[in-house]
Amino acid sequence: MDQAFMSKDGDIIVVKRGSAKKLIMVLLACSVVVFLVVMFVRPWADQLYQQSLDDEIKNDMVVLADSGKSAAVLWLAEKYPDSGYITQLDALIDQGVAQAMVIKARTVYKFDPDRAYQLMVQAAQEGDAQAVWFLKNHQQ
Repeated sequence: MDQAFMSKDGDIIVVKRGSAKKLIMVLLACSVVVFLVVMFVRPWADQLYQQSLDDEIKNDMVVLADSGKSAAVLWLAEKYPDSGYITQLDALIDQGVAQAMVIKARTVYKFDPDRAYQLMVQAAQEGDAQAVWFLKNHQQ
């Protein structure tokens, strides 16, 4: 049976049976959609946005790296590992640059985990916080 209510202005509002269940189902479906967007679409969109920001300055960073700026070499090696700047990390590693060690370790880990571990040990000895954390949580 339908239920009727009277509003403050005297209008009669009829609520059909089952409409509350339909409303709950619609709200639940909307909640699921919002959850999926937050969990999956948003991180993907954030990653695309960050990549577009990186792409905007890539040419400037190449010029800086080619002029010998080690920070630019590190940035390019980390953001664009296939760009060829990864090969320049060895010179920075020889100079004791811990960030170069960590970037190189991430790059070689898949095919040479022992070398990656050695690089992380070396970076930790240089005081790199990421390397110290890694070694604390991944004892060999």
